[in-house]
Amino acid sequence: MLLTNFVLPSSAVFRRSAIEQLGPFLCDDQQTDDWEYTVRASRRFPFAKLLAPLVAYRQHPSSLSKRPRAENVTELMRESLITRYGLTSPQGVAVDPVELAARRYRGWRNFAAMHVAHGDLGIGSAAFRRMVLQGPHRAGSALNFVKALGRRVIGPSS
Repeated sequence: MLLTNFVLPSSAVFRRSAIEQLGPFLCDDQQTDDWEYTVRASRRFPFAKLLAPLVAYRQHPSSLSKRPRAENVTELMRESLITRYGLTSPQGVAVDPVELAARRYRGWRNFAAMHVAHGDLGIGSAAFRRMVLQGPHRAGSALNFVKALGRRVIGPSS
């Protein structure tokens, strides 16, 4: 669950006793508080991921997840969860470091691209600059910057 926030709160079912033991959401950030809650829950209780779609998830331009934030709250939460819980599940299963690196890269790429295309050009450009300078996908990061810049100039149909 450190790799991705796959639980939609509207599709999660918890026993009342589990909720009473876990306490409330830590409402530091509305975009990631559900991820923190489900990871915290998975550390104390058995969890099952069902593959069947249970709810319809509608997004629109004013959705919280569509608004560029000044900070990359997803990657900040991922780092917070890693710091708090480590890279091994209670059952002893370790997070795949290659997959973790790929998720982190995509998280930063998406953050940077959203800002360049639709948000603060300075924040997005700085994030892409760090990605190009630090690697590991320098050429891909530069290409993604150009694509996002094109979406800003031309519009979302590009």
